[in-house]
Parts: sequence; C-alpha cells; structure tokens
Amino acid sequence: MSDAFDSKYEVAAESFGNVVKARPSTWLLDHKKDVHSQTGEDGIIEAILSALGERDKWCVEFGAWNGQHLSNTWNLIHNSGYRAVLIEGDSSRYQDLCSTYNGNSRVVAVNAFVGFDPHNGLDSILADTSIPRDFDFCAIDIDGNDDLSPLIHPPMSRVLASFEPWWLGDATGRGAEPSM
Repeated sequence: MSDAFDSKYEVAAESFGNVVKARPSTWLLDHKKDVHSQTGEDGIIEAILSALGERDKWCVEFGAWNGQHLSNTWNLIHNSGYRAVLIEGDSSRYQDLCSTYNGNSRVVAVNAFVGFDPHNGLDSILADTSIPRDFDFCAIDIDGNDDLSPLIHPPMSRVLASFEPWWLGDATGRGAEPSM
C-alpha cells in the first residue's frame, strides 16, 4: 500500500460479489445517530445491517438494563421490526425490562448473567428461546476489559461490545461513576 493510502484508509471488510471497496477507516462514523444508544451506535448498527442484505431480524442484548436506557437494540425493535432476546442480570433492572416490554410478543426478557460455563453461557440461555442460531446482531454491554470470545459460540460476525471505560477512574485514581 502507498503511504498516502495506509494512514488515511483501510480496506473495509465489505464485499459485494467479487468487488472489495476501499473506504476511509472512519466511514461508519458518518452514520452516527442516537435513538436510545449512547454514542451514535444506533446509526452505525443500521448502516452495518443494511449492508448485509437479507436478514432474519433477530437480535440479542445482554446488559439490557430496562430495554430502553442507552440501549443498542431498542431502535431495531421499535423502528425496524426486530424480535429480540434481552438479557439483564440485575433483578431490579430486569423488572424494569419486563415493564418496558410487557405485552410485546416479539421480545423475550431473561433474568440472567451471561457467563463462561456451559450452564450459564449464551448458548445455554438462548436455547430456551425461539431465536435462530445464526441471528443478525448481538449487543454486549460490558464494564471492563473482558475477553468475550468464550461467550460467543459459534463466533458471530455481527457483535457490538459496548465498552464503558468509566470504571477505570480519572487521572487521580478515583473511580468515576457514569452520570444518569
């Protein structure tokens, strides 16, 4: 690659037939839009999914909170007709999640922490639902520098891991809680 190309562009992993297009490495940032997401993820997710063509319109989010606050799937569910499995480990937030989607047959709310063991892994949790094995999209809300690879089997190609760096604290070493 030429010097002019490598610092400004990278080959996007986007192929249409036999044609691979080069785009600016930041091309998805042009699609940033918040409906209920935190930093433009709603628009970026829409852009990625629209490039995929035919889809099954199923998504998963764990760390779903109440299903609306800073959600990376709310827009898909309400504005794009997606069905969803929303997983929340905190029992209070799970009750809020159930209230948000009360009577919505397209959403399955699950009170669980997704873990690494076979009994609490993502596959095990999803086995009790009607979601297809190769669903469209998975949003993972994590609060640390976690290795997510054991959670996702088989490896999915469409995962958004939303890393919340507030847990690192500020320069003084004091922890910084997120503002609500």
